[in-house]
Amino acid sequence: MVRNKALGFLQKRWGKEIPAKQNEAITKLIQCTIEEIPKVISELDVSNLFLSSVKCDYSHWADVVRRLETYLTQQNTFKEVQSLGTSLSIPLLHDEISTVLGFISNIIEGTRLKGSVISIESLRKFLTSPYPDVIYNALNVIFCQLICQKSAHRSMSEVSSIKDSLLTLAGGWGSEPTLPGVCIGEYTDEMSKVIDSVRLEFFTEEIVDPAPFVTRISPEQYLLEIPCISTQGSIIDLIASVSKSIPAQYFESVWLRLRLASLLQGDDNSSRIWWCRIRMLSLSILGLSQVEAVRLFFHYNSSFITDLPFLFQSESVPPELLTNSILLLSSLINGDFGHDPQCTDLIASVGVSSSQGPLVTLLSKSTEKIKEISATGGVLTVGLQNLFEALFSFPLSPFLADQHANFGCISATLAAVLALLTARIPNTQKVVICCLSIVDQLLEHNSLRQQVIESGTFDLCSQYLTDVVADMEKQMEQDPDAVTKGHSILSSSQEAILVKIVRVLVSIIHTNFESVRPREVLTNGGLVKALIHLMENNSVYGGSGFCLGASILIALMNADLQVIPTIRDLGFTKIILDTLTQLPKDMRVILVLPSLLSGLCLNNHYLETIKTMQPFTKILDVVTSPEYRDMIDADLAQALGQEANELLRHHSPLRENSIQALDRLLISASETVDQSVGNEDHEKNASGMVKMTLNVLALMIQGCTDEIKQFMSKNGGFKSLMKLIGSWSKLTFSGWTYHSVLLDVFRILVAVPACAPHIYSELKEALLSSLKQLESFTYETELTSENVIPFNNLSTILQVLSALYANGNSFLQECTKSPKLKDIMPSLIRLDCECRRRIVILEKSKVDDKPKDQVDTNAQDVVMAPVEDAPPAEAPQAQEVEQLQAPAVPAQPEVPAGTPVVNKTKNLEDIVKSFSNVWRVMQENLCKALFLGRREEYGSEAPTKPAKEVAFDLSKMCESYLDYIIRIWDDVQPFSSKCSLLDNIIRFTQGIHFFMFDERRKTCNTLLVREFMKEKGLEKFLKILHLLINETLVDPATTTFPKETVEVLGSVSKFLIRLVDSETVINSPMYSALI
Repeated sequence: MVRNKALGFLQKRWGKEIPAKQNEAITKLIQCTIEEIPKVISELDVSNLFLSSVKCDYSHWADVVRRLETYLTQQNTFKEVQSLGTSLSIPLLHDEISTVLGFISNIIEGTRLKGSVISIESLRKFLTSPYPDVIYNALNVIFCQLICQKSAHRSMSEVSSIKDSLLTLAGGWGSEPTLPGVCIGEYTDEMSKVIDSVRLEFFTEEIVDPAPFVTRISPEQYLLEIPCISTQGSIIDLIASVSKSIPAQYFESVWLRLRLASLLQGDDNSSRIWWCRIRMLSLSILGLSQVEAVRLFFHYNSSFITDLPFLFQSESVPPELLTNSILLLSSLINGDFGHDPQCTDLIASVGVSSSQGPLVTLLSKSTEKIKEISATGGVLTVGLQNLFEALFSFPLSPFLADQHANFGCISATLAAVLALLTARIPNTQKVVICCLSIVDQLLEHNSLRQQVIESGTFDLCSQYLTDVVADMEKQMEQDPDAVTKGHSILSSSQEAILVKIVRVLVSIIHTNFESVRPREVLTNGGLVKALIHLMENNSVYGGSGFCLGASILIALMNADLQVIPTIRDLGFTKIILDTLTQLPKDMRVILVLPSLLSGLCLNNHYLETIKTMQPFTKILDVVTSPEYRDMIDADLAQALGQEANELLRHHSPLRENSIQALDRLLISASETVDQSVGNEDHEKNASGMVKMTLNVLALMIQGCTDEIKQFMSKNGGFKSLMKLIGSWSKLTFSGWTYHSVLLDVFRILVAVPACAPHIYSELKEALLSSLKQLESFTYETELTSENVIPFNNLSTILQVLSALYANGNSFLQECTKSPKLKDIMPSLIRLDCECRRRIVILEKSKVDDKPKDQVDTNAQDVVMAPVEDAPPAEAPQAQEVEQLQAPAVPAQPEVPAGTPVVNKTKNLEDIVKSFSNVWRVMQENLCKALFLGRREEYGSEAPTKPAKEVAFDLSKMCESYLDYIIRIWDDVQPFSSKCSLLDNIIRFTQGIHFFMFDERRKTCNTLLVREFMKEKGLEKFLKILHLLINETLVDPATTTFPKETVEVLGSVSKFLIRLVDSETVINSPMYSALI
């Protein structure tokens, strides 16, 4: 019945707005020096900076990230070590680098990013750091960027350049000690001894002075053996001493073992946890981008598959490590590795398909942990929140969804999610948003929808919404000024939670289950009170309150029309009608109004009431109103047009008001354009407003046949549309732009056959009016901002005609009736010839004014080749002119005689070129419409009368071009200009050659060729050929000709061959027409 785009718009809006706290942080990081960046970041509350807000667009943070990357690249605190033939660097900075890298990860995770922003070359040097948190944060930046990329692009990333480093880090200390033994059990001395030594045999050329711990075994074989690494002192000094005797390819392995031996000792478990996380994160990156490397890893580390499930069942594993484990599983199963047998074994070991496996155990423990924290009044740490986000989302991974994950696993996930939503733990906005998104996803699955609803999700979300509104009421009492001034007291994360809750409620209402009936929903006093508060205090909720309440009302009306009287009795109808009477300065409210009105109009009483309020007039006025100019954009205009279309199609009694509103909208847009002429900034704004107006018009009338007929009537809005086109042509930059929105409007209008005669009549009248203003235009006429307006208008109208010729048969047939095409063609052809002559002279003047050292000498000396040796012409492709702007003509210090005068203040010559190009495209589209087999009306062997009439008019067009060449032949100088102009008119890619012949099919337009012969076009063409040869062959001994002469002789010869080629003619359809 009705649609609702309010929620979608609210979610889209988040990317365009940035929270105030983030904006303050950006300002600080932009204004500080590069060296002060780590200090500024450390002073920020980073966790709350991104935890309390939804994702904004990455563009807000782009400048900050560039500065952070600059900081990383400028760091020169390194320890240089020499390996055999290679110099390697070890970064020594710790806290500063770790802070910057961690902040970059937070930015990427907290914004909407698609792609990569930090080069891996800027990060790879930190993978050799002696500090595990620096390594981890560098890997995390790479991982976050890969997550933001499309899966098809991940394998093509720069990750391949660090594949060996990632494999080394993922391998870690090997299979002994085991992963659970390092991070779960008590770390024994026996485990330390396994890691606390290095033994490496390698082959290399003779080493003159072997480093300590390096001994020679044979002439080219050496042994590196370092016992008790933890007792050898500084590992940096140790690697610096031994690296000069080992090959570079072994450096990372040796350096990794030294770091592990140094950090995995003693009672400090934090370093061991860091290295476990590094192993998992390295493998996660490989899982996303390097499948073969992952297979290689599991081939040598098969025990990893059995070690990982133990982490889920232990009580002592930190949440950060569990988060990395879940992310590792997600990376492996959702990448190309997901269908590998090794991955199948891994999934089975985790218990995805088991109702009592390790994964379900972890979910159950999470539920218990949430209830415990809620009962004791505790808080969720950032680590736990990140764990819950990853854990709850994992069972809904695309791969598992395709494999139909076990019902018990989904049930455990739902139980944990609902427990978190019930708990009301403070400062958990981010994970609450994630939980609501998971519920929304579960509702999309037919097999899970009933379970979600029967779990009490609707009542839980209703109560959550009621509680949030109650908290807002308390805040309003504490801050009455915010209510008076209309200020929002809602954070972006709170708004996101409200939107997510409403989405879930709307989804459940749409299911129409027995347990959720619309009339029963409205008996919930707390929910009704909350909805009324939302709609009455829209500004306090950041402008989203009315949309949220309206969304639920729309869903209820969609599900059951009998709730409309209840909605009236509860007071919602009065709120809606009061809002329509006095529209707020908020596009979100206006966007949702059509859907609300459409539902109310199903009641006859309210239909009459709304009809008297002229809803379309009020809603459409915002498109051109100065008060809304900064609020509306192209996307909003499109959504508004679609919503208005829904309201109009479902309620025909509102038709009269809709046509009046459209007429008023077009007149207002035209007046705004007229007022902006002369001011460049105002013209750009006006042009954007016109496009939005036309977009609203196109979307609103689409599919509304009766409304289109009324729009085309005497009292309709079509006259206002033509007036708007004329006003738009006054803008200096509108003439060479492809008006796709305008073409959409006319395509919709001509889809109603009864409208075609009137449309053609109006377009023809507009063309004749513009042509009359250009009657005296010649190639020498000075261009000004006044006399190019008719050119702009001609270009616009011709674009419309060109599109309609190629689009619909009804309009094409209308063009063959009286008045015929020939009524406007002579004037257009004369104007086009003058414009082509002007363009040729200008191009010639640019070449003549070039310095001699820049002149292309090859273009002046071309050896004439026989025509038959020329390569066959390529078929011209059907094209739409999306950008008709020609290159700017630079001002010349001296203007040669005969060159047209150019207005230096603006590039007006582009408008002339635009007209010539658009006129050419229109001719091509009309000719293609007559090519046999491309239009049903002209597809038979016997040519129809309309086809003959159009072919006659087009033949007159070709003959007129040739006649123009004959008349001005002696006036055009020099000879190269004659050649360029003639080639421009005849050539097979854009001239009369193209009109008559289809190069791709090797056939001709039979009707057009016949009429061309009958109108003595061949005689005029031969006369031109005679004139051309006489001037070309002044000296019969000449064998070298200018480039222009060669090109025109090729075009003329090819055209002549096509005319006399019997095979081309015989193979053509309607061959009998020539006999």
